[in-house]
Amino acid sequence: MDLRKPFYVHLVTALAAAGIAAAPLDRLSKAGGVGLVAGIGSAVAAEVAQRHGSRARALRSQIEGLSRQIEELSRQIEEKDQQLRSYESQLNELRTQLQQREEKLQRLEADLAEYQKLLEQLKTERQEWRQNTMNLSEQVQKQEQQLQGQQAELDHLRAQLRRRIEDLAQADTNTIVLARSERDFYREEAKSFILEILSRAADQVHKGSRVQHILQDLIQNNYANEGKSYRQRLREDINHLFRDYRKWCDNSYEAELHKLGFEVVSEKNYVVIRFHGDNRYQISLAKTPSDQRAGYEIAQNIRNKIFGLTEPT
Repeated sequence: MDLRKPFYVHLVTALAAAGIAAAPLDRLSKAGGVGLVAGIGSAVAAEVAQRHGSRARALRSQIEGLSRQIEELSRQIEEKDQQLRSYESQLNELRTQLQQREEKLQRLEADLAEYQKLLEQLKTERQEWRQNTMNLSEQVQKQEQQLQGQQAELDHLRAQLRRRIEDLAQADTNTIVLARSERDFYREEAKSFILEILSRAADQVHKGSRVQHILQDLIQNNYANEGKSYRQRLREDINHLFRDYRKWCDNSYEAELHKLGFEVVSEKNYVVIRFHGDNRYQISLAKTPSDQRAGYEIAQNIRNKIFGLTEPT
């Protein structure tokens, strides 16, 4: 028995063979009984047996053809089974791919929801920024209006001051009042500078001339000792601070410069100092100078910037 063939193939083949074997005996037995009863001779019995043998051979041939057809059908069924298993494998693979794509789609949908949430948050923040910008614009406009009002008030006060100066000049011809807009960084700053300049000018004009007498009179009748003393101390402190300057130290130099009235801005490789925070009086110095005379030159630059007068000899 071929175990590779389906069971029903072997069953059909066996039943067919049994039918072929049983049919002649059955029919011969019946014919024999009739022959004996009817008294038919042996020649008739032989003819009948021959006919039944031919019919059995024809049936056997038909059954063999059917067996071959059944075997072909079994082969085709086996091929179909293999194709079906292949289709099932492909289907399972497609199901796996579909599941993976569904999971990826779910992740994308989750990301999309997060992005939408972030977009809504950005829209809300943008709306808040716009509102804040509008509020700031309104505040700026109000401050500009206030500044314009203060400027107008300042112009009015300046006009009053000029009129007051003119009135004083007319009331006392021996008093000189000069108008200015620069504020003093320390007491008697401007007055001490003016007297210093007048003193130097008195030594440069012709001796015994009228202008020399006027300048000397102004110097003798006006004093600015506080401003002059402060300027002298400031010059000495600057010289002392940078006398041995080799490297910038935030803790020491910055604290001392603040005491002397300087604003300090530290950058990566250099430092910027401004006298009383005024950008017009700004000096830059290296944190690690290469020149041994750097300290002297820094002090000289500071003095020239904030004093502007030739150093006394």
